[in-house]
Order: sequence, then structure tokens, then C-alpha cells
Amino acid sequence: METTACPVARVLLAPGTRISDICELQHAILENADHAIIATDVLGTILYFNRTAQRLLGYGWDEIVGRTTPALFHDPAEVASRAEALSVELGRSIAPGFEVFVARVGHKGHTEEDWTYIGKNGQRFPVRLAITALPDTQGGLLGYLGIASDITERGRLEQELRIAAIAFESQAAILVTDAEQRILRINPAFTKLTGYSAAETIDQKPSLLSSGRQDALFYREMWQSLKESGHWQGEIWNRRKCGEIYPEWLTISAVNNDRGCLTHYVSTFSDISNLKIAESEIHHLAFYDPLTTLPNRRLLLDRLEKARATGKRSEQIGALLIIDLDNFKTLNDTLGHDMGDRLLIEVACRLKHCIREGDTAARQGGDEFVVMLEELGGEMGAPAYWQSPSPKNPACALRTLFPDYRPRALSRSKHRGQPVLR
Repeated sequence: METTACPVARVLLAPGTRISDICELQHAILENADHAIIATDVLGTILYFNRTAQRLLGYGWDEIVGRTTPALFHDPAEVASRAEALSVELGRSIAPGFEVFVARVGHKGHTEEDWTYIGKNGQRFPVRLAITALPDTQGGLLGYLGIASDITERGRLEQELRIAAIAFESQAAILVTDAEQRILRINPAFTKLTGYSAAETIDQKPSLLSSGRQDALFYREMWQSLKESGHWQGEIWNRRKCGEIYPEWLTISAVNNDRGCLTHYVSTFSDISNLKIAESEIHHLAFYDPLTTLPNRRLLLDRLEKARATGKRSEQIGALLIIDLDNFKTLNDTLGHDMGDRLLIEVACRLKHCIREGDTAARQGGDEFVVMLEELGGEMGAPAYWQSPSPKNPACALRTLFPDYRPRALSRSKHRGQPVLR
């Protein structure tokens, strides 16, 4: 390679600087540029191929210089497709060769497009290729300069941004704040869920949604978790713009920059009102009798165990009364199951009104009920069980000792019963 000074360079030299120094400086700039630089003559023969281009494509200087592009490292199918599109755009036939790259450049113009490069090892990667015409000192055309940069990372980031944009438009409400918890952005689902528009929330704080149901300790623990792990999720009650309080499942994530400094918080949440209703229904089905709405055997046993433990600590006694209905089967057979159900519902209603708040009336199943009384005093008495002697009354008389020790009956009339067990 010749290293003579550039004879056509027209530059104003600094004192003590020679033309050869300028040429050497230009060469150093080209060789150390962060982009692939490829220079060609007007026909597309490669005249210059810098070190970044060699590293990017895997070809050495001797393998490229003196050869014609684009066949060396361009996708032939992509070149052919661009040639067809340019032929339509420019209204003239464009051959699938070097002309594809310079057709838009003109004599002193410039063009910039995305292309696919194929390295020597066969690896394909996207580049942003800028092509510029190189005029000579007489106004003629010396050739073309191509400057290419690998945009693989840019493409990945753009894809992530597209995915993030799609996610931001999801059905879950999203709230983005800065490190001082000032709201920067919300998505449409946030407005739909809370009733607040972007104009009403930007620069506000998330406490705008506070329902007042969570105490200061709840928020201290939440922010402590965020500080320690950068993440928190859980159930919280918030308030819509209309004043309605609703449950939501909230997830908060802290966002840090490359230096590990907190920059943003991203919150996503969804209304779980329907879930809470479903949970309540499932709980009711699991622990309550569907006909009478009294606690069932499962809930009764749970309460009984708790009452025993409480009574042991407080040294208070309690009572457990098992009640059934006389001639209930006959009633069902003669008047029908609908009438039997009505009787069971009426019995349950009267039982609930007979007992104190905190006591339990439960249905065991069939025509059997259980009443559990708590805190009846500290003196141990003998438990007793009664049944009605009167065949006219289908309900067994219930007599329980309250603090005033007066007898209470399930039916309107009081029936003296005989104890069957002591």
C-alpha cells in the first residue's frame, strides 16, 4: 500500500503540519471508527474496508478489497426484493446488483436504510447502512461511501419496547411513579378501574386511591418489603373516584438504574371483587347449611374446639344441646318435602332468635339441630336432654339455662320434658 501524501487535499494546515500528517490522521480516524466503513468506486468495486468492517463481517482486507459488492455479504433475496420495489418507485428498471444501493443517492445525495449482512461464518444480523456519494474536486463522482452499524441490540430493545407497550395496554391497571412516588403514567385500564383520568392523576401520589382501611403499620411493612427486596404483592382495599371501596390484588416493583439507584416504581393491580364474592360463596357452601343458612357440622366442630379452649382458660362452662324434630318423616310423607323444608327453615329461624349473640345454632343434617352455649358461669351442673311428650307438637321443646335461669321454649307453648340421659 502506498503511503504518499494526498496530492488533491485542500486544507488549511496548522504551523508545522504537513499534508502527509493530515492523511495519516484521516486514515487513523477511518481505521478506529466504531462503524464499518466501506468505500467503492462508481461501479461498486470495494476500495476500502476498515478494521471494524473486517471484525463485523469476519473477512480480511485481502478477501474483500478489489471485489464487487453486494454479492459478498448481502442477502441475494433481499437485494432482489429491494430491486423490484425500487423499479416500481422510480419508474425504471433497477437491476438486483450494486444499483440497488445507490439508485436513490444521485450524484451528491445520501440514503440510509436497514439491511441484512451475512458474515463469513454465515451468521445474519441487521445493520443500518448509510450511503453517501463521494464527489471529486472537479465535481465528478469518485465513488460511494458506506457506513454500517450493527443494530441487533437496537432491534432487541425495540422488540422489548413493543412488547412493553402491548403489556401496558393490557387489562390490568398499571401505574408508574418516580422514586418520590409521584405518578408519571397510567394506562387505560387504570382509568377504567378507578375512574381517574391521566390528567387527574399525573403528578399526584398513589394515596389518591387510599380507602382508609389499611393502617399505618400495613404501609410501613409494605414499604419495608419494597426497600429490602424491591418487590411487594398482596391484597389491598382502594377507593374509586365515585367513592366505592373495592378489593384489589396489587403488585409493586422497584426499578433501579445501572448504578443500582432507585428511579421508578411500577404497580399493577386488578379488581378482585368477583373473586372475593366467589370465595365468600365457597366458604358459605363449605361451612353453612344451604337450606337453613345455619352453621353445618364442620363449622360447629371448629367452634366447639375453640369454645373448649376458651372455656378452659376462662374457667367458664358451656352447654351442648342436641335437638331433633318429632314425626318429621311423617310430615314429609304426608305434606311433602316442600313443607318439611319450610319447617326446617322456621325451626332454624326460631333457634337463632332464642340464643344469645356469640352462641351457635347449627344443623347437623336431616331434622337434627345442635345448640352450643358458651360462658354459662363457673359452676358445673349436670347436662340434660329433653324431648317433647306431646305428639301434637312436631318440635322437641328446647329448654336452656341463660344467666337469668328462666326456661326458654322453641314453640310458643312451654312443655315440660323428661330427661332421657344424665
